[in-house]
Amino acid sequence: MTDPITEDRVRSVVEAWYPAGSIVRSGLALHESSTEGHLLYAWGAAMGVTAALVGHSLGDGGLFPGTGVLGNLWVLLVGPQARSRKTTSLQIAVEPAVWTAPEQLIDRPGSVEALLEALEASPVRCLYLPELGDYLAAVKRGRLAGLNELLVKLFDGKNEKIAYVRRTITLNQPRLSLLGAVTPAYLAAHTTPQDWRGGFFSRMLVLAATPERRLRRPDRNPALSSAYCASVTTLNRLSATGMAPPVGFTPEAEQLWADWHDELDARLARWTHHEALAGILGRASLQTAKLTLLNAAVHEAVHPTGSAPWRISYAHLAPAVALVDLHLRSAVESACLAHESPDARDKAAVLRALSASPAASLTVGEVCKQTGLLLNRTWAILDTLRHQGDATLHSDGKWSAARPIPVAGAGDLRFLV
Repeated sequence: MTDPITEDRVRSVVEAWYPAGSIVRSGLALHESSTEGHLLYAWGAAMGVTAALVGHSLGDGGLFPGTGVLGNLWVLLVGPQARSRKTTSLQIAVEPAVWTAPEQLIDRPGSVEALLEALEASPVRCLYLPELGDYLAAVKRGRLAGLNELLVKLFDGKNEKIAYVRRTITLNQPRLSLLGAVTPAYLAAHTTPQDWRGGFFSRMLVLAATPERRLRRPDRNPALSSAYCASVTTLNRLSATGMAPPVGFTPEAEQLWADWHDELDARLARWTHHEALAGILGRASLQTAKLTLLNAAVHEAVHPTGSAPWRISYAHLAPAVALVDLHLRSAVESACLAHESPDARDKAAVLRALSASPAASLTVGEVCKQTGLLLNRTWAILDTLRHQGDATLHSDGKWSAARPIPVAGAGDLRFLV
């Protein structure tokens, strides 16, 4: 496992690559004084707000593979209940006072039709789900049946026509961003491998972190709040004027893009027998491209160049690669929580324990301790995994993973410096 990401490292990355006065720098400062939530949450939330405000006006100039990269972004903060302060982190970032048009925010849609009507009225929207677990439970119960499938279509920004009995709803170039927060327990209970292979969650920028600061008295500093509002105002101006698409890469950025894709290919080779992770890894390039364009917009808002031709620089791409690296490692851990049945979930818990063992092998008692499973249940699962070829019983009575699953770390950020 890699060392956990620290707030000092997040801070150093943000200060190195984002200009003073930008939404990311000012958002990080406001967040740090206001909540104990990890600074990684602040970084992700700031990029989500940027996507919601200016993503619709960005184009990739045909530089990236595919049919064109849209600037919308789906950000999901993952952390334990209450103490991670993930919901607070989102609230600070999207506080209605800093939005030019508060109606852009769709807060907990009551039905599929209600969401469609909101997008028909204004196709540039941000779906705000600070308690995503409640939403997942509603989808599972059938109250919001079909909404996940619809959102997957809307992610790509394609025109849609949906016929209802009383009328047909037409969506023209929808640009739907999403900001959500959820606990690992809810992901385990309400997601399946298919959700991560090619469904709803495979499109998320997943950021998981553990709090490391304690604030005795959180203080919403007025000066920092004003600075954050000012940075959002500059983005709003860019939203109105638009931004010219890039005409190419700088040589340094082009080399980094190639190096990053070599790394992604290497990870795919290591993860090839874990089908649930294929959708996540397959969209890493797209996530990097989206964040690169959004980073360019953050720079343009602070230091406008107007309509002059511009190239994607290392400063645009490096923090995008870093954030996607952290996303991949967070998403691996989150996707491994999703299973079709309790039996599959228990098997995965045992495999995770074996894969994460620094000693390379564990006793049955050590597996019980790490998974929380009863001894008889652990023995039964280990025996099944051995017959399936996924676990090995050694002559000393210890067990190891025959095919270790990817274990989420925090990323070494080696593309940054």
